[in-house]
Amino acid sequence: MKAIYKTILLALSFYLPLSGNTQNLNLISPINISLPANLPANTTNWATAMPPVMIMAQGKQQNGQLPWQISEGTVLVTIKSNGNKICGAYTQQTAPSSGFSSATKIWNASAVLSFLGQECILKPGTYELCVQFYYRNPATNATGLAGEACKSFTIADTKQQSYAPPQNILPADDKKFTVQEVREPIQFRWTPIVPKPKAKVKYTIRIWDIPIRATKSQVIKTQAPIIVKEINELTQLSISASEFKQNKSENNTYAWYVEASKTSAMGDREMLGTSEATGFAMSSAGCGTNSDNVTVICKGWDNGKPTYTVGITFNNIIPTAGGQQCTTVMNTITSSTGTISGLATLPVTIPIGGTSPVVTFTYTPTVTGATIAAFAYQGIWNDGSSNTSNFSNTNVSLPSCVCDFCSKAVEFDHDLGTATITGNSLNIVQPLWDMAGNTIISTKAEIVYFERTVGDECMSCNKDAALWGNFTSGTLGTLAGTFAAATSPVSGSTHHTLYWNPPTGYTGALTPFKLYIKTPPLSTLTCCCEKIKAKIRYTYTF
Repeated sequence: MKAIYKTILLALSFYLPLSGNTQNLNLISPINISLPANLPANTTNWATAMPPVMIMAQGKQQNGQLPWQISEGTVLVTIKSNGNKICGAYTQQTAPSSGFSSATKIWNASAVLSFLGQECILKPGTYELCVQFYYRNPATNATGLAGEACKSFTIADTKQQSYAPPQNILPADDKKFTVQEVREPIQFRWTPIVPKPKAKVKYTIRIWDIPIRATKSQVIKTQAPIIVKEINELTQLSISASEFKQNKSENNTYAWYVEASKTSAMGDREMLGTSEATGFAMSSAGCGTNSDNVTVICKGWDNGKPTYTVGITFNNIIPTAGGQQCTTVMNTITSSTGTISGLATLPVTIPIGGTSPVVTFTYTPTVTGATIAAFAYQGIWNDGSSNTSNFSNTNVSLPSCVCDFCSKAVEFDHDLGTATITGNSLNIVQPLWDMAGNTIISTKAEIVYFERTVGDECMSCNKDAALWGNFTSGTLGTLAGTFAAATSPVSGSTHHTLYWNPPTGYTGALTPFKLYIKTPPLSTLTCCCEKIKAKIRYTYTF
């Protein structure tokens, strides 16, 4: 009887842990949950989030195998807020099979979402993703907790926060610093962005040099700033005037604005706003400002290129803010767009509030068809400190420089070509003059001389003389000549003249002129001794 009692007691002891809702947290451990830093609010999109959503768990083996409590267990995945479940379709009783088939098991994002069992759209805030592993006794249907873990995550507020951008305060717009003021650092001050972000705000100051004849907007769009400064949180900084002098401004005029930014949750720079650009200027030792007046006249052609006579006068504008006044000595003129020669009138002195004598030179553009020239000037103020007065003019217009053919007239003997008579037409084929690469914009052929002589016995053949010696037609390549009024600079209209004005010009060797001139019917009598003489003048404009 005693032996039977012991057997029953052992059996009851074996099944006791499974008789109720118990737990054994040592069966599955550790449990690691991997989540990206910025999860989408819609859980469906977690499947493609990077780095991927993932759960990894390790089961305790017995005799080298997983016990049935693990291999036949279930898993419950939920999303909680403040300890309360807000997303998850399953309960402890309905949780799906975990599929725990190896000592270490990894579930990817798709598997995790299937364990969640529903799509949820989460509001901005802080949550927990929780996973719980359960085992169940198939004989008694009793359950127990085999392991659990939770991991916090945040859904960011994706609503774009709008900010009032900073505004420039100092220097005030169009401020002109005096000589005394620029001896001290220049103070820059601006308003902060509103509202203030939670993250630290970085303010970036960008300053541009504004050349003569340029505007703030032009320079900001096309040029790099000469000074860039950054400061965190603060809304003011000072910059030494020496930093501006290092850039050798030709105008001592500047524009600036400030950018506000912060570092986003992804580590990127997020722009919050930019102030409107304002300007300021510094007196150059109080002496004022130099400027130029440029005149350009076509001089002629040299070696296939146009040349120009350039005259420049320099102005010395007295500063409106008062201070020192002084003369300027202009020493050098250079050009990045061509060559300068015959410059013998430098250096030249610019009087206080006055204009310098004219500086003249010959200018030849690098590009034959150029319409704009650029000149740079280097000078010294007589201010006791030898401050430089360097500036430039990059938009000097070049006038049209049409070759004057009269100074380069060339007469062709028609024997260079061929002349034949067919019926009552004199047909001339004349090669086109090689213009050495220059573009011909128009041509003209003129009959400047026409004579027909005949023997006395044939004078009766000499009829309708008024019709002889006129062009009937002519071509240059595929372009037909016209008798109408020609396009400038070729002018006039007569049947003694043919014009060709190609719309785009032409260069190099082309099909020759073919000209047809009216002649009287030629006699078949040998006694007539007829002779026809014609002289054709060709005019080229390029």
